Amino acid sequence: MMDDRWLNLLSYTVAGNAVKEWLSAVVLSPDYNQYMDIQQAINLAIHEAFEAEGIEFAYPTQTLFLQR
Repeated sequence: MMDDRWLNLLSYTVAGNAVKEWLSAVVLSPDYNQYMDIQQAINLAIHEAFEAEGIEFAYPTQTLFLQR
């Protein structure tokens, strides 16, 4: 279903307190449903790998200080 030869980490940047990565995958099938299955498999694999290492995803937060 998914061939690792077609996965590429194209770039990453460190911005503020985040690391932004761009992962590219080549899907050789014209079937959109298969494409979506592969995309979901990649996202789940990333999530499971992070979870196995104890890495958590941060929730975006913002603090607003009001002054009278």
